Amino acid sequence: QVRAFDQDVVKLPIQYYLSPGPNCNFSGAFDLNSNTGEVTTVPGQNFDYETGSRVFHCNVIASDGTFNQSSTLVLVVQNRNDNAPVYTGLTTLTVSESEQAGFTFALLSSDADDAENRET
Repeated sequence: QVRAFDQDVVKLPIQYYLSPGPNCNFSGAFDLNSNTGEVTTVPGQNFDYETGSRVFHCNVIASDGTFNQSSTLVLVVQNRNDNAPVYTGLTTLTVSESEQAGFTFALLSSDADDAENRET
């Protein structure tokens, strides 16, 4: 939620607006309630850290009907562990019947998560 405060003695209701333009990538992703300043996601939007935009920004204008003030709102998509690991390469191993106890082998896997959530 964004908030602005009117320092006038007579407090007029403040309205909030997104300022569209080349520096705004909120379009179709977020809504701004003009009365409360509440920012919500548009239903059906998928905010995937690995494949989508990671940072959204737009100028927000607060207006008391006489004066306007603009500020940049930045929303950052946080990464989470949301992809299952997938085995890579050969998944069938052959072990000799005479192999000693404690024989070590490894299956390699990876997933589509980014950075710290990629460990498998």
